[in-house]
Amino acid sequence: MIAIGGLGGSGTRAVAEVFKQTGIYMGDDLNRANDNLLFTSLFKNPDWYKTATEKNIQERLEIFERYMAQDAITPSDFVKICRTASSNKIFRSDTKFYINDHE
Repeated sequence: MIAIGGLGGSGTRAVAEVFKQTGIYMGDDLNRANDNLLFTSLFKNPDWYKTATEKNIQERLEIFERYMAQDAITPSDFVKICRTASSNKIFRSDTKFYINDHE
């Protein structure tokens, strides 16, 4: 698995674009900056993060990893993704992206 992180203007957009152009799967739900919005939906939620246990964080990381590996996610994973996407007050994501080939 490849993770790209950095501050705005640091070149992450260019790196992500190069990876996409070489055929590396970067996700289905990307914004113009090639940010993976599933990751944003799962982890950029201060209300959740304040009370999340290590187990909660690990569970979301495992769901994200299965999704990005394009493995078949479980119905339980799909429900958690949809609940997370719809309950995040900071960032709302369209769940249509999570239906694709991951069922």
